[in-house]
Amino acid sequence: RGLPDIRWGKFGFFSLAGIIVSMTLTAGVMSADAEREAYYARLAAVAGFTMIYVIGFYYMVSLIEKESQVQRLRLVQERIQNQMNLYQGMKQSYEQQRRYQHDFRNQLNCIQGLIGSGQIKEALDYIAGLTGSLRLSEMCGNTNHVVVNVLLNQKYAEAYDKGIAMTMAANNLSGLMISEEDLVTLL
Repeated sequence: RGLPDIRWGKFGFFSLAGIIVSMTLTAGVMSADAEREAYYARLAAVAGFTMIYVIGFYYMVSLIEKESQVQRLRLVQERIQNQMNLYQGMKQSYEQQRRYQHDFRNQLNCIQGLIGSGQIKEALDYIAGLTGSLRLSEMCGNTNHVVVNVLLNQKYAEAYDKGIAMTMAANNLSGLMISEEDLVTLL
């Protein structure tokens, strides 16, 4: 498992202080002229400080490891949420495509009915209205990349519904070599 990515700035002061205090206390323990009681007191102080230092160091490493795990979990949750948003967008796009196909059949039936009943002018007006709405859907563009198309078309539709003018320019992105979740995050 190993130690987590430790930022020595957090441990630098703690480690340096521990080393200095240990050396100071140990130097006092090892002096030749120290009295017997002072010798044992300092030895106990060194042992106690070393124990506190080890426990504190373990606690700090454990704390940083937990912080690192929490950060990784946050990133995983964010990626999952981005993927869910992408799939929701794709689902909505698919459902919208099905509605368009249904509407398209009905529109063709209507045109056929108008022409069949001799109402040519009405049929032409109806077709003119349809081509205007078709031009609107073509404005979103096609990048030859499904994920990019879904995201851009979603944003374009939102902007259009809110009356916001939006201009997009995109090339052929069929060869784009980036994972879908990273692409969703980026866009």
